[in-house]
Amino acid sequence: MVWFISLSCIGVIDGWNITYQLLLKLCHHGIEYGLFM
Repeated sequence: MVWFISLSCIGVIDGWNITYQLLLKLCHHGIEYGLFM
């Protein structure tokens, strides 16, 4: 599971997929980082 945390948005997604890439694009104006469990 991937926990996606950003200053501009917070989301939890399951696995590596396009959703993760979309979240990165949507949150490009924040500081993004991922915690990979």
